[in-house]
Amino acid sequence: MEIMLRYERYRFYPTPVWRPATDVYESPDEVVIVVELAGMNEDDINVTLTGNRLRIWGRRSDPAHLPLIRFHQMEIDHGVFERELFLTAPINQEDASVTYKQGILRIRLPKVKEVPGE
Repeated sequence: MEIMLRYERYRFYPTPVWRPATDVYESPDEVVIVVELAGMNEDDINVTLTGNRLRIWGRRSDPAHLPLIRFHQMEIDHGVFERELFLTAPINQEDASVTYKQGILRIRLPKVKEVPGE
């Protein structure tokens, strides 16, 4: 299966959008997306699947707003993030599942089972 990843900086965000590290793999029965989102609350992560478009977005808090902090180095992305994937395999949306544990978002998208002869 070929999955196309696309990223754009969206005009309606007041700040730059960052892209979390994402792995996508496929088995004969499902497509699995794994997204690294350490240090976030589950409520700050949004996932939608509309047709063949999977969108993952949210916001990671910026620690620079804490009082009396002076950073010497800052490499961890903060603020608004987004990933958008277009799936080419038909997905059974009713059986899709999303889990978030230890900073890893895992999305399991079962494929529509092909009926022989169709």
